[in-house]
Amino acid sequence: MTDEYLVGYEQILTEAASTGRRLTRDELDSRRVLGERAAEAGHGLRLLVSEHTWFEVEDPEEYDEDPWDFDEAELAFLAALRTRAAAWRVSWASNNVSRPEDDSSLLVWVTLVDEEHPLILGEWAVHFYGTHVQAGKVADQLFNLHESHKHGFFRASGTADELALRCADWFESLLSRPVVRAEWPAAAGAITTRWEFADTGEALLASLDVPTDDTPPARRVLVRPWSAGHPLIPPHPSASASDATDSRR
Repeated sequence: MTDEYLVGYEQILTEAASTGRRLTRDELDSRRVLGERAAEAGHGLRLLVSEHTWFEVEDPEEYDEDPWDFDEAELAFLAALRTRAAAWRVSWASNNVSRPEDDSSLLVWVTLVDEEHPLILGEWAVHFYGTHVQAGKVADQLFNLHESHKHGFFRASGTADELALRCADWFESLLSRPVVRAEWPAAAGAITTRWEFADTGEALLASLDVPTDDTPPARRVLVRPWSAGHPLIPPHPSASASDATDSRR
């Protein structure tokens, strides 16, 4: 991918992030024109968008709500985070910027989804408090966090720029992890499914009752990084020859 289809985008992104504003109509139109040219040249718009539009701030006033009124430190953190995120080379994930219900922090988070089903597999968030952050897997709808290193939880203190870089690296590491969907045939034609991080086997979500006797799945489908066709992942080496044949169908 050449940079000709992204001309001016970094400048636009940095300027918009520094104030927390949304892109103007002219800026959006210019991105759309370049996106159409990229598509005509065979470059997927999904890739262009997914690599270069992270943590856009929505305008609450469009929904007749009060503005966010982010302070100087929050805007600096967000600008640094978005600038760093613009250089990511990871699969796209839904992401947001807002505040928790108690308005105690600047809240940024990403959501991992199986687009084929679709299902939310989990959310990971950062709470920025001006001079420190807390980050980890989201535990509930109020965006409280699982305070466990198993889920990547950490606390850190520093300047807005320092914390933004730390959090950007944390998000990038998370988004770089492969996610697979393991499937086992069940009764009456049903499929038992478990979504997991492929690098560690950490379960994210499961449907029906996953076998507890170490029976390998019939197939493992790559969910992230996103790829056309959702290529299959070979079953565990202990799988039988028939399981391996099924996984390639």
